[in-house]
Amino acid sequence: MEGPLKSVRIRATALVARLSVRLRSPANLASAAALLALSVLAVRHCQEFRANLIDDAFITLRYADNLAHGRGFVFNPGERVEGTSTFLETLLLALLRAARADLVDAAQLIGVASHLALIAGTFWLVRSLSPENGRLLGVSAATVVAASMSLAIYAMSGLETTLFAALLLLGIGLHLRAWRSPGVGTMGWSLAMSAVALTRPEGVGYFAILWGAALARDVVGRAPLRHTVRSAASGAGWFLLPVLPMLAFRQAYFHAWVPNTLTAKSNMLATFHGKSLAEIASALADGAAGRHVGEYATMLGVAAYLVPAGLLRRSTRYPTFVLLATIGGSLVVDALDDGDWMPAWRLLTPAIAPLAVAVALGLGALLFRPDQRLWRTHLPSALVALVVCGQAAQRLYPGGWSVSAMDDYRVWLGKTLAQSRRDDDLLATDMAGVVPFYSGMRALDMNGLCDRYIALHGSPLGPMGKIDRRYVIERRPTFFQPNFTGEMRALYDDPAFAPMRGDYYAVITDGYRKAARVRDRKLLAVRKDRPGVRELAVSLGAELVDLGQQLQTER
Repeated sequence: MEGPLKSVRIRATALVARLSVRLRSPANLASAAALLALSVLAVRHCQEFRANLIDDAFITLRYADNLAHGRGFVFNPGERVEGTSTFLETLLLALLRAARADLVDAAQLIGVASHLALIAGTFWLVRSLSPENGRLLGVSAATVVAASMSLAIYAMSGLETTLFAALLLLGIGLHLRAWRSPGVGTMGWSLAMSAVALTRPEGVGYFAILWGAALARDVVGRAPLRHTVRSAASGAGWFLLPVLPMLAFRQAYFHAWVPNTLTAKSNMLATFHGKSLAEIASALADGAAGRHVGEYATMLGVAAYLVPAGLLRRSTRYPTFVLLATIGGSLVVDALDDGDWMPAWRLLTPAIAPLAVAVALGLGALLFRPDQRLWRTHLPSALVALVVCGQAAQRLYPGGWSVSAMDDYRVWLGKTLAQSRRDDDLLATDMAGVVPFYSGMRALDMNGLCDRYIALHGSPLGPMGKIDRRYVIERRPTFFQPNFTGEMRALYDDPAFAPMRGDYYAVITDGYRKAARVRDRKLLAVRKDRPGVRELAVSLGAELVDLGQQLQTER
């Protein structure tokens, strides 16, 4: 036993000694100070968006809470439907909840930690790919990542977006490390990409990009066939090692191969059916995805033209190819989901760090030569690099994001409804996050993310999911609360609702009255025959008005 412990102590001592030597280097100290400053900037930037929690995040929080309390991996106890897109983060949050952590704080902590990991990872990746001038270019690229409003928003949103982006960058970094050092093998990056796939379903596609890039590199480089086959099989095997058990669990528990969210949002492929390639290309260019590309290019400014420039130098050609392929993957996901409904280009957020790294490699290829000395011929190049990345960072840091007046209202409403919740209550809503989470009420997700029937049989509702008003109405929910009053009117006017038009009150609270000019007012309706409906109104400080009468006043 003494032998192994002594060996560990010797290695730890050697590691500490090496770190000590490196930290005493002025260049390393300057880099560390710059990264620390950028991390402080990023944290302060994130704090500006502390209140910008996305409603969908609370769906995952509800799954995690139910799992932590032994009610199962479910949205509603007893209903096995996978209505969250992030298997891995749900497990992480469930563990933290079991340790008595507040779920909102835990989700935001994961987001901020992932944002900081992206800053450090961007620097590390550029530094490793550009050893001659990597510190300067690495800090420049990390500045772009630290300034990103998208990353700051989604670090605090409660969603898995920033964790997904950090794991993706880790996978790319380990993949390129294996490229630089062939003896390293495929295990590291393949396992990292399996974590990406467990975090979001499109992670499988990102793995396919890296796996295909490695295979193409071996084929083009005329590597021995045995090596090519062994490397490809090894990468696929390590990737599948964690993924296959998850798929087996999903099939056994949910009786599905993909999350229900993916089924509910499978609308875009249907819209492309029967169209020519020209029509599809036109639809993509004119849709949200095409618009997002233009917006991102405008924000990046000159830096946007430097993204492919790393292809000009042999030493950065393959890394730039991998980064471009990954960025292209984000554009494909954005296009297939028609840009998503969430703010700040959510589906393009995983591309921010790869973009920053690609810009840095492009600057290195155009401005720097290995035989130059930094403080002589490198100085003009260094200034250009700082200006280009500084301009991009400034454009990516446009400031705050408006918070809906309804956000705090929904939290208050959910917590207040929890005090009067009954076991037979059913809340129908197309915002299955905040109010169901805080109220603990059984909920019917009208967009089908957490409802298998709507996901399979509903009509497409753009990037939101699907809808089946007749099915929802036939369930005779105790409560209705759509995102917009217009949807409540559509339900009320539906022929299936005709026998029930006199059965519901509109619950008019002070918060609802104060939001008279807010576009997304959240009108709550309750069935008149619900036991204790008057007591419910008292607890909410609300007036009960016939639903039809209230809708007439809001036309």
